[in-house]
Amino acid sequence: MTINNQHSTSDHIVNPANPYFLHPGENTVVVLVSPPLTESNFHQWECDMVVALESKNKDHFLFGTLPCPPPTDPMHEAWRRCNCMVMSWLTRSMSPVIKQSVM
Repeated sequence: MTINNQHSTSDHIVNPANPYFLHPGENTVVVLVSPPLTESNFHQWECDMVVALESKNKDHFLFGTLPCPPPTDPMHEAWRRCNCMVMSWLTRSMSPVIKQSVM
């Protein structure tokens, strides 16, 4: 592996501009949007969630503009880890009734 390739595959560990970057303080129990999504607040919740995910450079996962790399790609696991984190943030910011129907 060349230095350039090594840099490009490890860039997500240190570069906050990389969409695969996860800050050490980010975890699956964080609630990004409050109040949670209910039957009556979708539009406000959606706007707030998009802003929150854009601020974390994770809106690509929400909109599907960053496809999952093939399993042979070195970034496959980084993509899966970020995608799971985004799914967790989304479901953590939903009322229990809505979360149950989404899952």
